[in-house]
Amino acid sequence: MNKHTERKARLRREWWLTTAVALVMLALLVLGDLARPMGNVLYDHLMRLQGFRATQNIVIIAVDDRSLQELGGWPLQRSQYTELLKRLDDNCCRPKVIGLDLLFLDPSSDDLALAEAIKQHKAVLPLAFKVQEDSPSSLQAIDPVAPLNEAATLGHINLSFDTDGVIRGIHTHEQGWSHFALALHAKGENKNATSAQSGHYRRFRMVDPRVGFPMISLADALENNISRTLLKDKYVLIGVTAPSLGDRYHCRATTSKVLRLATLCASFSACLANMGSTPLAMSLLRVSRFSRASARLTSGYCPKDAVFSLPRCL
Repeated sequence: MNKHTERKARLRREWWLTTAVALVMLALLVLGDLARPMGNVLYDHLMRLQGFRATQNIVIIAVDDRSLQELGGWPLQRSQYTELLKRLDDNCCRPKVIGLDLLFLDPSSDDLALAEAIKQHKAVLPLAFKVQEDSPSSLQAIDPVAPLNEAATLGHINLSFDTDGVIRGIHTHEQGWSHFALALHAKGENKNATSAQSGHYRRFRMVDPRVGFPMISLADALENNISRTLLKDKYVLIGVTAPSLGDRYHCRATTSKVLRLATLCASFSACLANMGSTPLAMSLLRVSRFSRASARLTSGYCPKDAVFSLPRCL
């Protein structure tokens, strides 16, 4: 009988000790904010496990160093983009959709001609945002200059940073505007981009910059018919890749910094692949959602947009 009593007492002590250890670990997770980085690390490793293959349906027309050297330096004359769009207005090389990752905030003498050239295509232009003076926590959208603001669909390009400074996702809407990637996808499917005052946070798989997307220099696209034929029925993004101009950001899933243009291409690639996700991709998505949900439960964390980012102004 004494042995039985002693056994019960020992088991009770062990349970109390296990409970105390579990409570201490839970307190460390909550007070030390450890759950969130653990979830992010798990997500990064799972994304590396799946790989980072780029779709061939997205092609970048790059404003690279060679284009700057041959076409007159930065900023390029808007007539260069007008000429490019006119040459793409041909059945042999017409893209499915064109996204111009360039800001047109100041008027120029070339705007009317550029607007007319943009109207010949399914096109998306980015929105700029500025902090409101009377409300520093709020952003105010700034349209491209007229008549460019009415020549294309508009989409926001705000970057969403996790607390470790790494980009893993986007907000689908900002101030009622769809994300640039969603606007491109809707344009390609002949649908209207949805509007919402506050969007959902959606993670995407970053494409390894060592692989990247098919890319053509702007100089080649202007001069070479063969290069332009590669753009037929493709989703084309025009943007800056010159090292002296393009900003780079942490995207730990690829172990290196990437161009902001690359994040737009990767998020858009995720939109295109959304309906055809593989079983592994769906499993990873469920695990990543579970890790994020666990982080929110233990730390009260919910990803939010950090400081907004703008493309190069022209």
